Amino acid sequence: FSCTYEDPEIPADVERNLMDADLSNTMFLGSSLFSGVSGGVLTPTSSFTSIPQIFLNSVMSDNGLEDFSATTDNLLGFNVYENTNLTQDIGPYHLIYPSDADTTFFQRTMVGEPFSYGGINENLKNYAFPKAQILDFTENNRSENPFISRYFNNSNVQLLDRITSQNPSFFMLNLGYEDLLGFAINGGEGELEVVTLSNHTYRDLLEVGQFEQKLQFITDELRASGNNVKGVLINIPDFLKFPYFLKVGHDMRPYLVAHGIWPELIQLIRPFNNKLTDYYSDNPSIPFPDRRRPLDYGLPFEGLQSYGWIVTDEELVEVIHNGESLPKVRHAVLDELIFYNTESTLIDSRGTLPSNALSENQYLKLSQVLEVRSQISKYNQAIERVVSQSNGDLIMVDIHAYFEELFQGFDVFLEQPADGANLEGALFLPTIGKLGIFSADGINLNPRGNALLLNKVIEAMNIGFNGNLKLINPNDFAGTPTRLGGNR
Repeated sequence: FSCTYEDPEIPADVERNLMDADLSNTMFLGSSLFSGVSGGVLTPTSSFTSIPQIFLNSVMSDNGLEDFSATTDNLLGFNVYENTNLTQDIGPYHLIYPSDADTTFFQRTMVGEPFSYGGINENLKNYAFPKAQILDFTENNRSENPFISRYFNNSNVQLLDRITSQNPSFFMLNLGYEDLLGFAINGGEGELEVVTLSNHTYRDLLEVGQFEQKLQFITDELRASGNNVKGVLINIPDFLKFPYFLKVGHDMRPYLVAHGIWPELIQLIRPFNNKLTDYYSDNPSIPFPDRRRPLDYGLPFEGLQSYGWIVTDEELVEVIHNGESLPKVRHAVLDELIFYNTESTLIDSRGTLPSNALSENQYLKLSQVLEVRSQISKYNQAIERVVSQSNGDLIMVDIHAYFEELFQGFDVFLEQPADGANLEGALFLPTIGKLGIFSADGINLNPRGNALLLNKVIEAMNIGFNGNLKLINPNDFAGTPTRLGGNR
C-alpha cells in the first residue's frame, strides 16, 4: 500500500473594505503630518512613507509603489523650519553622536538645496503640504503658504475646488493641528483670536469660531461632491509634549558646574545685578512685588526664583539706570518651554548672560503654554461638534487621547521615560532616537511612527464604518537614524 498526499487548502483572500463607506476614491487633506515631512524636509523617500501613502499603498493595494502625493525633486532636502525662503539651502536635521565617548546625541542641520517640486501628479490624492493651514484650502488668492503656490504654479484656483472636482468617495482630514503649531513654534509671537482672514499669517491663531466655520464648510463641500461620501477627522494632540518642546530645568546650576563655567557666570552677571540693585535703592517707593528680580546663579535668593536659562521678556517693567535701559531679561521658570533646535546653542552661545538671552521667539512663556493648551482643547471641541452634526457620515479619530497614552509615565525632572507602546515585544516611544517614533525634527513622525498612528485611524474606521481593513505592522518601517562623529 502507498500513502497519498493531499495539498493543503489555500485560504481564500478576504476582501478588505468598509461596509458603510466607499474607499475607491479616497482623498487626504492636511499639512506636514500627512505630507511626509521628516527630519524637517520633504523628499521623495519621506513622501512615500507618509500616512496617506502607507494607507493607499499598503492597506488598499499592497503594491507600495504608486505615488499619490505632491513629491519634491529634492534629494538632499529643504528644511521647512530653518529656511526663510525657498531659495535657501539648509538641509535636513540629523542626530549625531559626538566623536568622543558622550552618550548624548545632538541635532544638527546638514547641507540641503533650494526647494523644488516635481511636476503636478496626475494621480494626486494626497493634498497635504508642508505647514498648510485650514485657510489654505478654503480661501482664494491666499499666498501665505509658499509650498502650495509653488506646486500649483501660483494658480488662483481654490484648493478645495480642485479636490471636490475629483468627486471623492471618502476623505481624511488633518486640519487644525498646523493652525496651532504655527503659533507655538514661533514663540507665541503671532496674533491671538484672528477673525479677519486677510490678516491671518502662519504664526497667528485663528479664532476658534472661524476655524469651526471653515472646517464645517470643507466637510460639507466634500460630502456634497458625490453620493454617500464619508470621512475621517483627526483631532489635535498636545504637541507641546513632543520632543521639539523642552521643559526648562528648574535648576541649571549642576549643568553649569559640570561644564566648568558657573563661577565665571556669577562674575559676569554681577554688573547687571548691581545696576538693578542701585535702581531700586534710588526708587524705594516701588513695591517689592513689582520689582524685577536679579539673575541668581548661586546668589542667595533660593526659594524666590528658579535658576533656568536667561530669556528675553518684553513684558518686564522698564528699568533705567543712569540713563541706560537694562535689558528685559529674566530666568526661565519651571514649565516654560524652549525649542529643540535651540538646545545645541545653550551654554556655548545662548541663554547664560543678559547679552545672549534667548529671544522671545525661541521659547514659550508659561502664559503662552497655557494659551496653546487651551486652544487645543477648544479646537478639538470644534472638531467634535462638526463630526456630531454629520448624521454619521463623519467619525473622529482621537489621537489626542492616544498620545496621552503614549506619554503616560513621562517625567522630565524625575528622568522617567514614557510608557509608549509595545508591539510584538518592540517598544515604540514618544521620543527621538532609538525606539522613538519622532523624526529628527522633534515634531513630525518617522516612518514607524506614521505606521503606528495609521493603525489607530484604521481601527477607528473599522468600528465607525463597519469594516475589516487590515492593520499594518509598524515594525516593518524604519526609525530615525543617528550618525557617529562630529563635535557637540
